[in-house]
Parts: sequence; structure tokens; C-alpha cells
Amino acid sequence: MVIWLRNNNWIVLFLLWVGLIYAVLQIHFQTNLSKYSVCGPWGCGPPSNTLLAIHAMWLVMLLPPAIYLQYRFRGIEIWMQRVAGSMVILGSVGVLTIIAWQWVVWLPQSGESFRPYIWQRCGFAVLTAIDWPLLQLILTGIYLLMTSRFEVTPEIPQSLGKVN
Repeated sequence: MVIWLRNNNWIVLFLLWVGLIYAVLQIHFQTNLSKYSVCGPWGCGPPSNTLLAIHAMWLVMLLPPAIYLQYRFRGIEIWMQRVAGSMVILGSVGVLTIIAWQWVVWLPQSGESFRPYIWQRCGFAVLTAIDWPLLQLILTGIYLLMTSRFEVTPEIPQSLGKVN
């Protein structure tokens, strides 16, 4: 059994990953969160449990594979830094695009009384944009950038190497 797990660890990791995604999506069924929603003069969003479940699902979809790849390809830190930087840039461009869209489309169409709420509307639009994992790309990229700068191999103390 142990030999099978060593040879097929990717199967076990994949099944754990899929199970974790399924478990995170079960947040949607939490009834105590379904009473709340993100609402204001800038609009109303989905129930909080749905929003939280989808955001957590995107994070679970991205973070474990990124950690596994970082572990698997240690020694190629420059490659991981480029991937992480690309993730942060891609997520940031997406967030800035949503913000620009709100300024170009929502602001001219909104009434005079709603215009002071443009930044709340931008935050609302970013938080409810669950079709794309923009915030999760940024978070995963920052995590990879922070952890790829450190040496993975542990240092053995000199006292352990001496034999008396």
C-alpha cells in the first residue's frame, strides 16, 4: 500500500484536491450566511454564502497546485517568481479593468445622488466578479513570490555532524 502511494501520489493528491473543492463549495448551504448580502446604493449582490463559497473555491483551485508545483520544481526559483509575477500582474490588470469599466459605464449612467459612491461600487464590482479568479490570482501570486525567495533545503547544524 505504501509503495502504491509513493508511485501514485499524484492520484491521491488529485483526489484530495477535488474533495477539498467539493467541501469548500458546501459553504453555499450554510443557512446562517444566506440572510446577508452585499447591498447599498451601488447595487445588491448575491447572498454572502454563495459569494464566499465561490471565492474560496477559486482559491482552493489555484493555491494547492501552486504549492505542489513550487515543491516539485524547487531549485528553479526564477521560474516560480516569473509565474507568480505573471499571476499578480494578470489579476491586477483584471481588477483595474473592472474599476475602469465602472468609471466609464456606471458613473455616467448613475444619478447625481449615487456618484459619491463610485469607490464603493468599484469594490462591489470587484468582490462580486466571481466569474474570474482575479483576487485569488493576486493572493496566490503574492504567496508564491514571498515563499520562492527562501531556500527550501534545511541547514544541518554542525553539532549533528560530529561523532565522538
